[in-house]
Amino acid sequence: MRTFFLTIFLVSTMSIGAQVDDFHQEIMDMMTIKGDAISGSVAFYDVFPKLKRNFKSKAIAPEVWQQMKGDEKQQVNLYLDQAAYAYREYFDQAGIQKLTEFYLSETGQAYAFGEQMTSDQKSNLTKFLATETGQNWMSHKTEIEENIAEARKDWTAQVFKDKMKMLIKQGHLN
Repeated sequence: MRTFFLTIFLVSTMSIGAQVDDFHQEIMDMMTIKGDAISGSVAFYDVFPKLKRNFKSKAIAPEVWQQMKGDEKQQVNLYLDQAAYAYREYFDQAGIQKLTEFYLSETGQAYAFGEQMTSDQKSNLTKFLATETGQNWMSHKTEIEENIAEARKDWTAQVFKDKMKMLIKQGHLN
């Protein structure tokens, strides 16, 4: 499982490009490691059943739907870019590096994905949460998660609108 996330991490690092500064990129990479790219991908695909309901009376070819899903990677990167600001407000670069180290660990992965933890992992989590970075995370966790949820909501609404416009421009409204 860790190999999968490291692969996603490396791919996203190489593909995002120079539109963000190094610190922002580090936040986006950390978010990818902790699973936010996966949740972004799920949210991206959740848009399509809603679109299909709006165009249910139209005979839209499966190829059109598939083509519309072709920008998933770019869309998820846009989501990560927008959501990363939730962390910028509360963490400096050193704090993000500590969070990244934590989420790269087995304990961090178990924590991020809500998995059952071993007693060693629980001990490691307690140690992490006692650090300055861990305490900062715990004191701002609610605000960060709310800001990320708001960014996801805004982003998915924009994805929906953009895909709706694509369908209309292709003549599927008539």
